[in-house]
Amino acid sequence: RELFHQAIDSVAARLAEERGGKTRTGKKAEKEKAAADGADASAGLADLYVQYAGFEESHGLAKNVMSIFDAAVRAADAKDRAALYNKYLKKASEFYGVAKVRAVYQQCIEEEAGEGAG
Repeated sequence: RELFHQAIDSVAARLAEERGGKTRTGKKAEKEKAAADGADASAGLADLYVQYAGFEESHGLAKNVMSIFDAAVRAADAKDRAALYNKYLKKASEFYGVAKVRAVYQQCIEEEAGEGAG
């Protein structure tokens, strides 16, 4: 996967040079989303989602970052979920404030309680 990201970054850098610093980042975002969607949970899925969210934060919308973290906490292994929720909560606070943080905490509580019951 690291080689994949290096190749994408290299292509994006060349496109940026050709266009005077402006590049369409949609292709990279699409490829990162496809990689995250197609990855298996045991192979560093959390890291892939975090990289995708970081890219989207740099080149996209806060709403997309939040959607990526929402998908990440639902798809990740239990051992990675706490760290993802911490990052998700930090971004919720940064972008939207206390109301969104409260909603993310509630989601975490409900999902963890549901997992413990089942």
